[in-house]
Amino acid sequence: MAGYFVIALAALAILAPAASTAPQVESFAPLQLDRLNDTVTISPVLNGYEFTEHTILVSIGNPPQVLNMKLSTTHADFRVYSDAMPKYLVSHHKLYNPDDSKSAEWIEGAYWNDSKRGGPVYRDSVEVGQLITPHQVVQTVREIVLTEKSLRPDREGHEGELGLAFGSRNLVEPVKQKTWLENMTGDLEAPTFTVELYHERPGRFTFGAMKTPSYINGITYTAVDNEAGLWGFTTTGWAIGDGIVYRNEDIPAIIALGSPFTMMPEGIVRRYWENVDGAKRVGPDKHHFPLDTDVWIYPCNSELPDFFYGVEDIKIHVPNYLIGMKFKRDHTTECVGALQSHRDDKTVVLGDSFLKPAFVVFDAANPPRIGFAPKDAVNRAT
Repeated sequence: MAGYFVIALAALAILAPAASTAPQVESFAPLQLDRLNDTVTISPVLNGYEFTEHTILVSIGNPPQVLNMKLSTTHADFRVYSDAMPKYLVSHHKLYNPDDSKSAEWIEGAYWNDSKRGGPVYRDSVEVGQLITPHQVVQTVREIVLTEKSLRPDREGHEGELGLAFGSRNLVEPVKQKTWLENMTGDLEAPTFTVELYHERPGRFTFGAMKTPSYINGITYTAVDNEAGLWGFTTTGWAIGDGIVYRNEDIPAIIALGSPFTMMPEGIVRRYWENVDGAKRVGPDKHHFPLDTDVWIYPCNSELPDFFYGVEDIKIHVPNYLIGMKFKRDHTTECVGALQSHRDDKTVVLGDSFLKPAFVVFDAANPPRIGFAPKDAVNRAT
């Protein structure tokens, strides 16, 4: 499986090299913009698995079909659920129907597949905020492979995913197509987008000219390693609790916007949960959650410590309420934590909960970079 990110604990799939693609790139029409920058609202949506997804409204086609799409930085696909899917899997969702769009064009022979989901590919007009891409590649989901631990579309809180990874991770075959990010950055005032997530409140997704919030004192930038098509960088340290005992340690990391989980090396994660009364690790057959690996759970009334991680010379403070997801196991008083370990014991995967305490800048210039600025995840939502 290359490029598809079911949930953060599928770390090996995320960290795998991007799928090989045909050497040619098909361009269609230049990007057309109503203006050179814009901001749209990120809405927190509680899905059927009782964790929060962060979505934006996207209009596709003519007349527009408005879908709730999840932002993801771990793939580069513009994926939408289509009306060709089995109805029992999408009974509560709005679906994209290319036959209902006057501007839709089927790309003959084009297909995408990540071993879990796939389908035919179209071009259609896409509008995000006031930014319009008139011939955006739209990858429809027609086939889906379900296993016991698969995320089921009927329990998800979105109707598609807007992939914000680099173009090498796009899965369209046999001719590589431009991604939304590649189109978006082409004619903007600046090839950047910023993400502000908040705890149980709407956030912001801004692209084009960066609009730095007034509460930000400064942004710390770090180099991006995008060899695998991901927003990779290096974290510089970590701490548990009050942050006084801080360990300077360089660990490769990637941004996993779109996942509720953050993954870290086993030694760090174990040390964290050893500070929580009643916390324990259980196997996949015990936690009743669509994950294929062990997870740490804890009594829902236990107090959790805070966490800190470093970016260059700054520390991002993750308060305990962001780590306690409050997802309850079936008929128990046990909860699943947002901080988990994974098979790749040398990498950090920063999911939504660990991004909420920061204003994050994604700069796709050459060379690319990521910027972080600490913020108050509770009170800053205006």
